[in-house]
Amino acid sequence: MFPDNPSIWRLPNEILAEIARLCQIPQEQFLSFEAPFSTPLSSSLLNLSLVCKQWNDLVSSHSPIESIAIRSSAQALRIAEAAKTSNVARRLRCIRLEGGFDQPGALRDIFIAARSGANPCGIEFMYLSLAVTVGHDVDGLRHALEDLDLRRLAWDVGYSYTHFTVAASRATNAVYSVIPKWSRLARIDFGRDFFYPRPSVDHYTFHSPTLREIHLDLLGLSNADVHFPGFFDTLHRMPQLATIYCRDAYNPALLEKHMVATNWPILEKMVFSGGIRTLNFFQNPNNAARVPPIVWGKIFKFATHVRHPGDICFEWSGAYRESVEHNVNITRLNLILTCKVFKRYGVFKGFDNLLELDLRYSFLNFDEFQGSIADRDAFPRLCQLYIEDCHPNVTLLFSKMNLPCLMEVGLEAQSATGSTVAFLEAHGPSLDLLYLSKADATCTWQRPLLDLCENLQELHLSGPQLPSKINLTVPGTVQHNFATLNILKLGTDTHVNATWNGFISSLPFDDLVNFTTIQVPISWPVTQPEIAMKSPWIHRVKALTDMKVQATLVDEDGAAWNRFIEL
Repeated sequence: MFPDNPSIWRLPNEILAEIARLCQIPQEQFLSFEAPFSTPLSSSLLNLSLVCKQWNDLVSSHSPIESIAIRSSAQALRIAEAAKTSNVARRLRCIRLEGGFDQPGALRDIFIAARSGANPCGIEFMYLSLAVTVGHDVDGLRHALEDLDLRRLAWDVGYSYTHFTVAASRATNAVYSVIPKWSRLARIDFGRDFFYPRPSVDHYTFHSPTLREIHLDLLGLSNADVHFPGFFDTLHRMPQLATIYCRDAYNPALLEKHMVATNWPILEKMVFSGGIRTLNFFQNPNNAARVPPIVWGKIFKFATHVRHPGDICFEWSGAYRESVEHNVNITRLNLILTCKVFKRYGVFKGFDNLLELDLRYSFLNFDEFQGSIADRDAFPRLCQLYIEDCHPNVTLLFSKMNLPCLMEVGLEAQSATGSTVAFLEAHGPSLDLLYLSKADATCTWQRPLLDLCENLQELHLSGPQLPSKINLTVPGTVQHNFATLNILKLGTDTHVNATWNGFISSLPFDDLVNFTTIQVPISWPVTQPEIAMKSPWIHRVKALTDMKVQATLVDEDGAAWNRFIEL
């Protein structure tokens, strides 16, 4: 879209509301230290620019904005003026503050306007980066921040040590002085380089009676030795603090130097995302004993944490950046290390409270373990399990285990060894959601999928061979639970698209009495060849809509678009 084109403002209100909705960047991305809209090619940046340039024109009182990024003084003034003369900020909950610090009055107007709307608490989530041009009205900035009552603060530095100014130093200390006044603050994320030595900054003179989580870079903090002991002494004086998430590795030497010597049980509160810092740590077999069991458990839970069906997502952007810099997949490293522990101490011991498990690496092969070695009741609370790119023995191992709480599963549909079918025969009746991928020429399913998973509600399919390899149900068999079909990946081949289309057209909708939704990943057609290729899907959606099925075409960002066309 082109912000300077006046014809934009003649768009229907429904489309304008959809654009405003797409501007609502997810909170985890909006507060990330890796800004998702920091490149000119990012659609999110274009959306935010559109909102900032035509705030009053785009956002009506019926579709107020919930998040905004401020990067300049002019932008802060413009948004403050709009916030005072309209209701566009009445639901503002999340702000990314990277500029405008020399206009504290404008910032305060925005904060107050957000608090006067539907949410009396106002802005709850803030990304704060004190840039070089922080301004000299530090008292005004402090007064503006005192008008907030944040629940979460992501705090970064926008300057290097050599450019750290006196004003930036005073502003940093001002933020520390405001933190105790935020009565709902539950989490602080510190940036990767936040703790490098800065002149005239008291990094550990703050207190919060409500703080529950700290996210930080342990290695960066260790580089500022003068702050390291004092910072953790500060955390020690906050007994309500439950968890300290470390974006880097478990470093035995560092912890022994600073924490074990002080006899503070900090390990019980710390979670590490980067495995073991020293890659040759296990060359000495005695080193495994130096890693406390609680650390092993937390490393394993991070390495196997499930975020979305068919996808692995790092919780900490620092872990991903570190994996790129060192050409090491951090999750893979964690799993290798935990597998070493498995081989020494047995398989799957001590994870009674594990809820989510993700195993998707080809090196994971438990063939040297007999089924009797694994505790069949090792995962009494496991709800989500994803197995992909692993040896079939891994799937067979889990098919023999007792998983009474299992509800969501992701598997490969390959059945040359029968491992997938064996798993579904054992656990299929308890499943609510199933994700299937990667069928191949050996995939020969004998039983219908809904016969194996009789209570299944959602099915996610990804793979060009799947529609020709599996049968959903036998015609004439009434299914009362199945409601949603989500096709995650179609492929670019015309024949494959036709196969998928035929698969959907052959579904026995009369037998699927509670079936409501189909989602198909097809981007908006632009060229004539695209229109020719995608028109069968558009007609299929129209036919399904006539059958009272909510059929949706979505683009790569997940935005539905078929309701904007004449079907």
